[in-house]
Amino acid sequence: MTSYIWLIPFFPMVGFLINASIGVKFKRSWIHFVASAAVGLAFLCTLLIFIDLLKLEPSARHIENVLFDWIIAGKFKTEIGFLIDPLSVVMALVVTGVSFMIHIYSG
Repeated sequence: MTSYIWLIPFFPMVGFLINASIGVKFKRSWIHFVASAAVGLAFLCTLLIFIDLLKLEPSARHIENVLFDWIIAGKFKTEIGFLIDPLSVVMALVVTGVSFMIHIYSG
């Protein structure tokens, strides 16, 4: 399950980079499609993570996915990563779901 958590911010970032770099060469409908598809894929990944989280026992619904250590100084250690728990998944569902609807209806 934790292997595709990074895709949630990755898809919108790739959609932005495509539209920002080569989007001016395409029609407006293509730009809307790229933006909507990027956010829709992020919503789909969030939904899959939510379903995977529901399969776990309630006491085990807390997953940390550390990407890398950012600052290490003595006993102080700061890590960059993702925390998946019921609250963060619900918020991710709300944000990606509403963003997907906004992209669909604005296009």
